[in-house]
Amino acid sequence: MKGLKISTLVLMGAALFGCDNSKGKTETESSTSSSQATQASDATATSRPDLSKTQDMFINEVKSQLPKKVDATSTVVDIHKEGDAIIYKYVMDVSKDEMDVDVSKQMTGNALKQLYCLKNNDLLDRFKVAFPAGAVHSYYIGEEMIFSIPLKPSDCNE
Repeated sequence: MKGLKISTLVLMGAALFGCDNSKGKTETESSTSSSQATQASDATATSRPDLSKTQDMFINEVKSQLPKKVDATSTVVDIHKEGDAIIYKYVMDVSKDEMDVDVSKQMTGNALKQLYCLKNNDLLDRFKVAFPAGAVHSYYIGEEMIFSIPLKPSDCNE
C-alpha cells in the first residue's frame, strides 16, 4: 500500500510538474512555449480552441514519456482526455489478492487530492484551467479496472 501511495505521488509530480522539457529547446522556443502556456492560464474565459490546444500540450508532453514505471509494481501506460478531463491509466503488477483494494483506493485518493490541491503552484494552476473537468486516475490489474480516483478543482474547496 505504501508503495502505491509513493508511486502515485511520484507519478503525479512527474506528470504535473515535469511537463517542462525546455532543457532540449532553444531559449527562443522555451520562451514561446512558456508564453503560450501563460497566455492560456491568464485567460479566465479561455476559448475552446485555446483550451484544447493547451490540453493537447500537457498530454503530448506526458505521453512522450510513457510507459513510465512508477515503482516496482506500477506503470503509467496511457493518458488521454475525455471532454475537459484528463484520464490516467495505471497498470499494477500485483494480484488482486495481494492488496486491500479499499485501503489502497483511500490512501491513493488522499495522496492524489493532497497533491492536486497544492496552493500557489503556477503549473498546477494552469493544469486545472486546462482541464476544468478534472483528472481521473484509473488503476488496472491486467485488463480489469480495480479502482478509479476522480478529482475536480472543486474538490480542493472541501
